[in-house]
Amino acid sequence: MHFHIEESGLIAKGGHRSCYQHPENHALCIKVLHEPWQTIERRLKDPLRAIRRRRNYDENLSEWIELKKLESKLGDDHSRHFPRAYDLVETNLGDGLVADLIRDFDGTLSLTLKGYLWEHGAVTPECAAAIDEFWAFLKERKLIVRDPFPHNLMVQRINQEGRLRILQIDGFGSSDFLPFSKMITSQRNQKLDGRRKRMQRQVDKHLKEISEGNALKGKGAALQ
Repeated sequence: MHFHIEESGLIAKGGHRSCYQHPENHALCIKVLHEPWQTIERRLKDPLRAIRRRRNYDENLSEWIELKKLESKLGDDHSRHFPRAYDLVETNLGDGLVADLIRDFDGTLSLTLKGYLWEHGAVTPECAAAIDEFWAFLKERKLIVRDPFPHNLMVQRINQEGRLRILQIDGFGSSDFLPFSKMITSQRNQKLDGRRKRMQRQVDKHLKEISEGNALKGKGAALQ
């Protein structure tokens, strides 16, 4: 399937992909690779590229695989904290992945956790409760996530009363070579606690930058 994407539909831009509004469905987005996976510098410099799988270089394929695994494992609970991936497609701007676009209850685009911190200047009680629920869900459902950074987490307003929910939109799966953390509960919980501390360090860094009067920049910054 091929889609024509307008540059005006750009929602966010990351290091390797850009996220665009789906041209036919406002509930979806298309994540487009900045350049073909076959020619990215990381692959060209990899002496083992001939034996590595495509998913090692193609972030869209890797994300599609990981989200399909989560969907199979979680069933209806999948959408509580993760978007759904629907298809790998071609666009006029490059290879794309069709996925849920995270919106608030009123239809506005949700903020990343990084953007939320800069807008509110703090971790609000509602946000703290949503973060706790997200990490409790991971432990309860025995899930490991790789990069739970503030720019990879969305803060979704789910009702007018101000209740929030955290959804992870990137950095899925585990980077462990040996899957001990997937099989042993104590190892998995230890790994998750470490991932949460990593997230908290990033949160603290942003709050420090806010207190110093710096401007929001980089991943997680809303487009103007």
